[in-house]
Amino acid sequence: MKRHYYGWIWLVAPALFAGCGGGSGTGIGDLPVVPSSVDYFDAETQAVSHRVRFDYSTPKQIHSEYLTPGEDGLWGTADDISSPFLTCHYEEDEIGLPYQRFLPLVSYQRSPTGSVALAVAGLPGDETTLCPALDGHALTYEARCAGEYCPTEAAFPASGYELTISRVRDGNLVLDTQVMKTLGGGVEAPSLTQTQETRISLDDEGRVLGVDIELTQTNWFDDIMANICEEGPSIAIELLIYRSCSTLKESARYQYDDESVSREADFYSGWNFYLTSYQQRVIDRHDGTLTITTRGTVADPNKELSESVYHFDQNGNITASVRRSPGEDGELHTDDDTVVNGMTYYYRDDGRPVGYTYENSSYSQYRYDRNARLREFVELSLDTDQPIRRSTMTYNRHHRTSATLYASTSMAAPAALVKTLTIHYQLAPEGIPQDFFPSQSLPSAPINVADLMRKFDI
Repeated sequence: MKRHYYGWIWLVAPALFAGCGGGSGTGIGDLPVVPSSVDYFDAETQAVSHRVRFDYSTPKQIHSEYLTPGEDGLWGTADDISSPFLTCHYEEDEIGLPYQRFLPLVSYQRSPTGSVALAVAGLPGDETTLCPALDGHALTYEARCAGEYCPTEAAFPASGYELTISRVRDGNLVLDTQVMKTLGGGVEAPSLTQTQETRISLDDEGRVLGVDIELTQTNWFDDIMANICEEGPSIAIELLIYRSCSTLKESARYQYDDESVSREADFYSGWNFYLTSYQQRVIDRHDGTLTITTRGTVADPNKELSESVYHFDQNGNITASVRRSPGEDGELHTDDDTVVNGMTYYYRDDGRPVGYTYENSSYSQYRYDRNARLREFVELSLDTDQPIRRSTMTYNRHHRTSATLYASTSMAAPAALVKTLTIHYQLAPEGIPQDFFPSQSLPSAPINVADLMRKFDI
């Protein structure tokens, strides 16, 4: 598991410290907080290179501003730059469905080189919005770099976007429409606009029975990809242009049986049907296991592909996982299976994490003060016991005030940690999700079984 510091990275993700920062029952350090600003530091000079400042003054909205000192490198001079950065709008949600993925972005995630490029650029990994989820509300608008200035990133040229989302329910049918506009210098590029329509059918209990996703407005790059991928997916193409062929269309059907959910997903290469994948998740709450199996290839729809088993404790926290793939005989649970162990997590009696190990790569430690507030997180190399990442937290009497991340600039010298960013916190306004993190550089939360099931179900 390699950990690199890529300059600044932006990704809103669930907080490691949600539920860990407060001494529940002590009245100390347990008030919800949100970022008020984030300072990013130059790896060499350790000076603040830029910052992001948040504004929550408008109900059901999050606004942020990107600030840099300009070419002279000095703060508070005439060439300082201020530009809109991330904007999130919400409305009360009467439908109660999670955000539906935007296929063009998922297409990048499915490409080996595309997924790396997205990570370097700070765009989402397994989620497809930068805005955090807000309980009881649906995201209706997300904009990134909608002003004249947008930070230039390692993997992509400076550009931004506007994503508008609308949902209409008619009985047990939901029509989800998303319009993605690409911006350059705050100006829309109409030739790059994309529109996706998702039709979701529900049963009488509100569970999803079917999902049909299709781009109804493509841009010129989508059309080129459709022609290239007409004969079927090509790994060479996906490595070359950072996108998989599964961009334009996709559908899925669900079946429910007690503690199991089954899904058939139809994938398309360009506009042409390619294969149906079969997946099932089964939860055994008595034994504390969640099992997800996958089968189906073009040549053999019943071919077993993988089985992942997640073990969880009484709090629903994942404690261990193992992924099993068939060997040459093509069957699971035989002697030639390939077995890969995932992370192993350890927790306190109150459910707060103590640490984790990742195969033969690294391990972590979570350190708390006497009020059960997380004070430090450190990830270390299993070979050298040298730190790879480190986060420290400060508090006043009632809530967390800051978190500072230190990371290695090179895996060749993991002990040489430098300060990469500091998050400053304020009390969370009513209706704003607490403890969201504005950076994937910070450690992610130990995964929960409910999160795994949610991701499977969408």
